[in-house]
Amino acid sequence: MKTSVAGVLGLSCALTLLGVASPASARKSRSGRPTQTANRRAAVLRNDHRVAVQPFEGGANAGSLRSLVTRIVRGHGFHPVTSLPHYEGTGQYPNLARENHLTALVTAGIEDRGQWSSVTFLVWSGANGSIVRRWTASAPAGRLSEVVGKGFWSHLGPAVQRTVAPPLPPGMDLAPTMRIDASEPRDEPLAAR
Repeated sequence: MKTSVAGVLGLSCALTLLGVASPASARKSRSGRPTQTANRRAAVLRNDHRVAVQPFEGGANAGSLRSLVTRIVRGHGFHPVTSLPHYEGTGQYPNLARENHLTALVTAGIEDRGQWSSVTFLVWSGANGSIVRRWTASAPAGRLSEVVGKGFWSHLGPAVQRTVAPPLPPGMDLAPTMRIDASEPRDEPLAAR
């Protein structure tokens, strides 16, 4: 049986257009960045990694920077926790991480110096409460969000990825969901209203 060159080329082109010609096409777009499908797969793998993004201190744009960091953390497949208030003492971080099953805590302090602003980020380990990584970014006041958006994950992402949640106390393993039937045989059936 002879295979025509046109048939092979046609099949090759069809597979290329469908995106199944090479494994790399499923992982990277033309720009070299991961595609949304690859990001979703990564998100599924790290869904149990909860990262607390604490309220940031100082500066008029602290709320917008916190929102930006939350979006960056979520975009890389982690579950950001923003419901926790700001804590003054860092000695509370290990207990806070254990109670909320946090792998990392992100804090920041913003300083305004005339036309310039700087922000210092700290990534704390959920397992032991120590500082894993620190990064300071400075920019003109109006461009600080842009600088943080471009550099946050490249500087602090590997540290967030390395963190682990604190172990549960002995005998406190996660239990499967249980259903308990508390009815009695003599109970009347409930009627739906």
